[in-house]
Amino acid sequence: MSEAKALEKVGKEILTGHLQTHTFEVEYRGEKLRFTAKKDTVGDSLDILVGVRKELMKRGLKPGEMQDVEDLIYEIVYLDKVLVERPEFLANLWECPDWDLLHRIFMEVLSWANSFRQTHEVR
Repeated sequence: MSEAKALEKVGKEILTGHLQTHTFEVEYRGEKLRFTAKKDTVGDSLDILVGVRKELMKRGLKPGEMQDVEDLIYEIVYLDKVLVERPEFLANLWECPDWDLLHRIFMEVLSWANSFRQTHEVR
C-alpha cells in the first residue's frame, strides 16, 4: 500500500470513529484499573463547562473563588463525560475516596486528548 493510501486509510478511521477511544490502566492499591475514554466533542466541552458551573453554584461558589475546588469539580465532570468504561467502584466519581486517583486518570485522558489538538495561527 502506498504512503498516500495508508494516510488516507488512517484519516478515514479517525473520522469514522476508530482511534477515537483510548484504553489505559492505572495502578491503584496494588490493582490495575482499566479505563476507556472517548475523544470529547465540541458539544461535550460545552456540557462539561455548564456542568462545572452547575456544581459550583450547587456549592454556593463563584467561578475562581476556590480554584482547587473548581479544578477538582472540572476533573470529575470531564471524566464523567468522557470515560466510557471504568471500574464499578468508580461508577459515581463523586464518591471516589481518592482525589489523587481522579487526578491521575484525568491527566492520562487529558494527555491523550491533547495529542489530537493542534495550535493554529488565527489571522
